Amino acid sequence: ISNVTGALFTVIEKRLPGGVYVVSASRVTGEPVIEVFQGLGVAKLHTDGIFHSPNSGAIYKIQENKIFESSLLKDLSERIKNTGLLPYLSGFYLQDQIIDRLEDAFAKTSIESVENDPRNLTNHYHMGKRIFIVRARGSGTVPLSWRKQIETLSQKNNVIIIITTSADSGDVNLRKYEAGLDFEGVISDRTLREEAVLSLAAISYDLKINEKFTNQNIQKLINRYCYLSGMIED
Repeated sequence: ISNVTGALFTVIEKRLPGGVYVVSASRVTGEPVIEVFQGLGVAKLHTDGIFHSPNSGAIYKIQENKIFESSLLKDLSERIKNTGLLPYLSGFYLQDQIIDRLEDAFAKTSIESVENDPRNLTNHYHMGKRIFIVRARGSGTVPLSWRKQIETLSQKNNVIIIITTSADSGDVNLRKYEAGLDFEGVISDRTLREEAVLSLAAISYDLKINEKFTNQNIQKLINRYCYLSGMIED
């Protein structure tokens, strides 16, 4: 009932800018608390099974029949005015002759973890994978053995490598540490969660292969998504 109540509120709330939102209900001292999040930055943590937006927070909180509005709403309303900075990907990929390209891209996606053997990257490439989402540590660091494998793979023109953090929150900064991955061809997912970057990785690969996007173009696209979603400052 709490989730349905929160969803209905989200649908009719006219002050919310257009977008995708996630509603999550939990109990605090026995009473239901409903939170409304901007969709892209949301993760469901394994520790409690409840949705969170670790890099931005909730837009609304509903508790004891009272609605609490966060400052994020005003911030989002201002940022959404700059949506012209983003290409209209939804309309583009709804075209009949193009949507099949995304299906092909999803089939070429592999999620990798630096806790596993780094030779998996090469093996999966030979198996036909071309999109690699790498769960790195902290703000984008990896063991030396992984760093070498990623650097080699990043030199291939038919590959997309996007680094995401295995931490609960934080910005992936590939230049922050010596063990980072500041290579040409390696892309940071910034503050996006793994669920969001799965779709964006497939889109990025298709744009690179079929629409001549560069890795720099794709990084700018991710940066703008994160900014407009209120997850980074600039």
